Amino acid sequence: MQNSIVKKVLILACSFILTTYYSQCKKLNILIMIDEEPCLTVNNFYINIPPSTEKIEFKYTVGSVDISDNFYTSLLNTSSQNINIGFEAIIPNKVFVSKYLVNLPKVYLNQEYVIINIFNLDKKKYRKRFSKIAKNDKYYVIIKSPSSMRFD
Repeated sequence: MQNSIVKKVLILACSFILTTYYSQCKKLNILIMIDEEPCLTVNNFYINIPPSTEKIEFKYTVGSVDISDNFYTSLLNTSSQNINIGFEAIIPNKVFVSKYLVNLPKVYLNQEYVIINIFNLDKKKYRKRFSKIAKNDKYYVIIKSPSSMRFD
C-alpha cells in the first residue's frame, strides 16, 4: 500500500517538474533546409545578438528550437534588428562538417514558422542559379515564413 502511495507521489512530482519546465520555454518553429533537403544533423546551434560576440547555444531538433522565456523576451527587447544563427551541419556525401551563419531579422521570431533554405554554391546547379546574387561565395540563403520571404 505504501508503495502505491510513493509511486503516485513520484508521478505527481515528475508531472509538476515537467510542467514547470515546459511552461518556461518558448518553442521557435525553425526548419533548416540544405540543398532542398531537411537538415537532420545539426551541431553547435547558437544564437548571437549583434554587436555582442556572446554565443548562446541551444538544442535544435528538426523543425524546432526550445529557448527560455527570459531569453526570448531579451531577444525581442534588444535594439538590434537582426540576430545571427550559427550551426554546423553534417551533409550526406561530404567528408567535412559545413558551418553556416544566417542573419535573421527579429520580425521572423513572431512568425508561426520559419524555413531557412540554404543552397551550397559548390554544387553546379545552385552555383549557376545564385552565384551572381549571393553575398558570400559558399552558400545562398532564402528565409521563408507564412507572411514574407527574404533573400540573402
